[in-house]
Amino acid sequence: MNEYIPYEDVAVNVKNGLSKIVDELPEDATGDDLERLKYCLHVNQVVQQIIRAIPTAEVREVVECRNCIHWHSDEGSFMLCGYSGLITDDCDFCSYGEKRYEERGRNDD
Repeated sequence: MNEYIPYEDVAVNVKNGLSKIVDELPEDATGDDLERLKYCLHVNQVVQQIIRAIPTAEVREVVECRNCIHWHSDEGSFMLCGYSGLITDDCDFCSYGEKRYEERGRNDD
């Protein structure tokens, strides 16, 4: 499960939320309604600027050894990484981890 929120999703959700408010305004809007419309447009601009100013983090999916194509068991006595040759735990991981075919899901076939 991803525990980060892509910028695009936040920006779209803010814009959609404000659009709902604007859509509820009557076609013959005047006075307070027009002020509300201007306020929504201003809030959208400010929020978009804030979103763009947030520093990004490099996020990558981690493949634990137990789900990696390089991980092998030696009759249950120890687990060996076929890539590095190191003995590993099932919850270890490294930058060379690749999901096993059955773990990838249908979109990666």
